Amino acid sequence: MMMTLNTKAPDNPVRYLHNIEIREKEPHMQAIPPLFLLIHTINTYIYIHIYFFLHHLPRVLHCTLYNRYFIFYSFFSI
Repeated sequence: MMMTLNTKAPDNPVRYLHNIEIREKEPHMQAIPPLFLLIHTINTYIYIHIYFFLHHLPRVLHCTLYNRYFIFYSFFSI
């Protein structure tokens, strides 16, 4: 049996882009509830600020303590 390549044009060319069908939104894809979006935004905001604070806290403490005592000890070690 001989196989032939189907080169027939699609019925609706607008739905096709480079032979990839543009599908409509699936029925399970629904809008996100505004309350969930608000809570998620607040949680993300808090998480980012806590991470930034904890990430930079050792450096800030090290710089302040190091500078304070370095000046003190360097002055009396001459």
